[in-house]
Amino acid sequence: MTQSKQPSLASPGIRTQYGPASTPDNASTSQADEAYQAWQGNQTPENLNHTVNALGPTIEHALNAYTSQPSNIVRHKARLMAADAVKAYDPNRGANLATHVYRQLQSLQRVGPSTDQHMRIAEGLRRHRAVIGKAIQQVQDDLGREASDEEVAEIAKLPVKRVTKVRQMLHAGVPLSVVEEMGDEDSESPDIIAHNQTGEQDWHDAVYHDLGDVDRVIMQYRTGFRGYPVLSTQEIAKRLRISPAAVSQRAVRIQGRLDEYHG
Repeated sequence: MTQSKQPSLASPGIRTQYGPASTPDNASTSQADEAYQAWQGNQTPENLNHTVNALGPTIEHALNAYTSQPSNIVRHKARLMAADAVKAYDPNRGANLATHVYRQLQSLQRVGPSTDQHMRIAEGLRRHRAVIGKAIQQVQDDLGREASDEEVAEIAKLPVKRVTKVRQMLHAGVPLSVVEEMGDEDSESPDIIAHNQTGEQDWHDAVYHDLGDVDRVIMQYRTGFRGYPVLSTQEIAKRLRISPAAVSQRAVRIQGRLDEYHG
């Protein structure tokens, strides 16, 4: 009794979590091989790009097999993975170039959803940044001064933790792309930093929450509370549209409350 031949990885008989896999036709495989030979003879970025373009049908087949409704960013990731596969290809190992690349793209099953998730996080951060910016401007227009995080959170209908994070990045001039890489933070998730605070830091939190919004802004910029930059009295006064003397008086009163922890 002869054993039936098992289908290869690229065979239409194999199913992935997203459906049956398939491979490109012989014509596109031949074009990819020709492009690869040209790249081997002269390994320039242009020739590598041409090889990846020739592997387009293979990449699309892999995307259809290993991802569900791939976004443009996942397609771009697949092209980068294909380029890496071309560089690592060894013709002496038996498989042709298209099959080798197809196999390497199998990891899209893991990479694809993660990449799409980062895209959704990025979109959420952009949306939140716009909402927070409008809330900050609304307080500026209505009250003529900089808003506290709590005021912004109330207007934007966002968690204070999210408002604080975005505003810190804006003050520090950190590009949005860096903020995106930090990922999303659920307001319900435990705050590791907060759980490891000292008793004095807990006291500072309590003092801050007892203050009015103007005094909260002063405390942030005079003490660096919540990671805000420490500013001069004149700069704080300018942001709050009050006199430097008023800032100094309020700062002395706030510091007195903070010092009670050691009293």
